[in-house]
Amino acid sequence: MDKKARFIILLSIFPLLSFFLIILLPKSLVQVPAEAIGVVLRSGNYARELSPGQHFILPIVEEVYKVPVKKIIKSEFGFSTRKLPSTQYGNYKHSEFLYPLGDHKILNVEWVVQYQITDPKAFLFYVKQPSELLDMLSMSIVSKLFANTDFEGAMITERFEIEKKAQHLLQQKLDEYGTGIQIRALKLQNVLPPKTVKPTFDSIVKVHAEVQKMIKEAKQKVYMRK
Repeated sequence: MDKKARFIILLSIFPLLSFFLIILLPKSLVQVPAEAIGVVLRSGNYARELSPGQHFILPIVEEVYKVPVKKIIKSEFGFSTRKLPSTQYGNYKHSEFLYPLGDHKILNVEWVVQYQITDPKAFLFYVKQPSELLDMLSMSIVSKLFANTDFEGAMITERFEIEKKAQHLLQQKLDEYGTGIQIRALKLQNVLPPKTVKPTFDSIVKVHAEVQKMIKEAKQKVYMRK
């Protein structure tokens, strides 16, 4: 092959090399953050997972979803005045929630769910929008639990039990759906009457506390006389 033929071949290859170096090479390099796992899709199907660090993928035919498996994600409910940042994987703001109790009273309930993605493949492929599913299940479960308790239980005596049951039931449902999510905590923040009746409620609570104090003092006097 003479020099002229080789030159012509090089000229024909040069545009392809330029296209690869300028367009495809940057897209073939992927950096997975330390707190994440990279899930590789090839032609829309699951292919493999990438550990934190830099990796090569096949441009055009492969894409990577970076799932923050080491991050504790928080979803808050009932915080009507708080502004929370929204991300691809959680931190949602929900408006004020008024829940009826078993004794027909109504309370505004605020709670927080903290969770972690433990199975990236399941999180991405087994359920559509798993974070939104978690939110809907959480609201449904908390609503049912408060519907089965009375005012005193919701405010004082059964709060810990409600938290414990809600977390257990929520995890159970998430496992049934195969979401790849692990609940780390479910905490009731505030359980209060609606804003429109709060002044009346505060007055009732104050009177109730005074009555309980009087009863306690009366019992102590009776005990001392014996």
